[in-house]
Amino acid sequence: MSVFIANFKNYTHGVIDHLSDVKIAHWDSTIRELSAKALHRLTACDPEYMVTTVLPKLLPMTTGLDLFLRHGAILSIAEILHALYPIAQSDGLSLEKLLSSETIEGIQSISCTLQDAKMFKRHGGEFMRKSVCSLIEKCSLSKMPFHNKPVIDLWQSVIDECLTHVEPEIQMAAVSAIPPFFSEYYTKPDGSVIEEKQDLIVSSYLHELKSSNQATRQGHSLALGSFPKSMLQGNLSKVMSGLITVSTITEKDEKMAEARRDAVKALSCICTTVNVQTDGDPDSIVCKDNVNIIYGALLQAMEDYTLDSRGDIGAWVREAAMQALHDISILVVKADSSLLSPSICKQIFCCLVQQAVEKIDRTRCLAGIIFTKLLYYKPAIPYIPHEVEVKAILPESAVFNTNFSAESDTYPLFSKLLALPEYTYNVLLGLVVSVGGITESIVKFSSASLQEYLKNLSKNRQSLIEFFEVLLTIFKDHRKDDRVSLPVMKTLDHVLSWGLLDSIASDCSDSVPDQIAYIIKTELHKCSKPQKIMAGADVYCGLLQFEGSPRFKSLTQLMILLCHKYPRVRKTTADKLYEALLTYDDAVPEENSAEVMTILSDTSWDTQEMAEIREKRNTLCDLIGVKRPLLLKKT
Repeated sequence: MSVFIANFKNYTHGVIDHLSDVKIAHWDSTIRELSAKALHRLTACDPEYMVTTVLPKLLPMTTGLDLFLRHGAILSIAEILHALYPIAQSDGLSLEKLLSSETIEGIQSISCTLQDAKMFKRHGGEFMRKSVCSLIEKCSLSKMPFHNKPVIDLWQSVIDECLTHVEPEIQMAAVSAIPPFFSEYYTKPDGSVIEEKQDLIVSSYLHELKSSNQATRQGHSLALGSFPKSMLQGNLSKVMSGLITVSTITEKDEKMAEARRDAVKALSCICTTVNVQTDGDPDSIVCKDNVNIIYGALLQAMEDYTLDSRGDIGAWVREAAMQALHDISILVVKADSSLLSPSICKQIFCCLVQQAVEKIDRTRCLAGIIFTKLLYYKPAIPYIPHEVEVKAILPESAVFNTNFSAESDTYPLFSKLLALPEYTYNVLLGLVVSVGGITESIVKFSSASLQEYLKNLSKNRQSLIEFFEVLLTIFKDHRKDDRVSLPVMKTLDHVLSWGLLDSIASDCSDSVPDQIAYIIKTELHKCSKPQKIMAGADVYCGLLQFEGSPRFKSLTQLMILLCHKYPRVRKTTADKLYEALLTYDDAVPEENSAEVMTILSDTSWDTQEMAEIREKRNTLCDLIGVKRPLLLKKT
């Protein structure tokens, strides 16, 4: 709007003056930033007025006492310089020729004056840091003649300090300034980098990646990711190794998820910067010698499920890794698809499909979008597992109109991939976390999708056994990992309650129910979490439908839980066993059934003395036909 009005000559100076005199000093920082951007757009309306009047007027404001005016003035000067550069270029001039020596000297002295007055550390220092980073960026893009002058070292110092700041906005302002700054002031006339500066900066930034301060790691990871190609030449292996180390979980740094996320983002940015060449130098370009290392780091990041008081903070890392897998895979397939091995391709698509059925809407949506983009990308990505079948399940005409963040769309679609052997493990791993979750809508749609799939298997005994074998493999792979083991137990409870297992239940010699009983017992050994113990009791009750050994083992464990130290566990176990015996009435001798039910319902399992409860429990054991559990003596 301001440009449209300024095109009328009578209003040009009025609009510019209003912005440069009034709006750049507004109390709202957003208004100041918008005013500076407006001045950028208005520069083309009257470049001479900007050079002769506005810039000289703004320069004294950059070091005044008014914080807001100081901030707005620095931003405005940066934007005006950036707008003047192409105008000078079109006239065959350098910006140096367009500006007076006083103006150039004034711009050069802004940072030094602020530093001497300690304005970076006083009240409002955050505004000064961001505005000076903007000034550095725009001066670099405008090729201001500050090469080899002391101000360059000062600017480098300002950038380095901003990279350690806790505020992400300040870090990002510094990161944005780095590519043009390094390209302009650390590059020789022939385009090669100044080796002394390169070695010093790369070594310093890699050292900062080892900091115990998360903000420092974040800032320097992003900074390395923003390096221009010239700064990475000959140092790519060292830089990648440093970022991969930061992206890897260690016990000491487990909670630094944001640092790992930013390291993954930086790794992706670096690959985009240097590009891909099959037989290239691994110290300067992505090639056959380092591509598998990069993919290994990203696939490892896909397994980050770190939890803290904020929830699943590992999701930030996984999302960054998914985006990086997408971006790098596109670069690789454009350059040489033979760099992608069958193993890497399988892992990429299996990891994506797992995330596409997990419980966080944002993560699920991103995974679905990236999965389908890679599936239909041209030139085609090789070695996609079950490519023909997957494209039949997810037709191109439909998937790009699918809302992958909606549970009602995603789960019915991706659960069909359970039928494809290469995907079964990962789809089921993601699905059980959703089925065993606590969000009602996610549990509803994920369990409905799993139930529909099992309905189609219910008459095929071998397929059901194979399904349970995969499910139990997942359980074994994640023993004592409550993120997975608890949802698996809840999923088993759902599956056992759906009444779809007649083909297994009819054969008491089948080993699957026995395996379930055994693995639940193992998981609950020395467990002190009531929620998990009660989930195990649910599964034991579901196993009562299987005659023989599974039923006997389950009843034995349920009898033990009836005398658990937690009253809540005792009460819940008794209630669930009562309900289960109503459903599976052949689980106890018919002549004892009424007495068993009476004891279960009439006993106050959560309030009576343990001696009385143990006596009642032992009576139940005799009536049901299982051995009385022995009371372990404390040593």
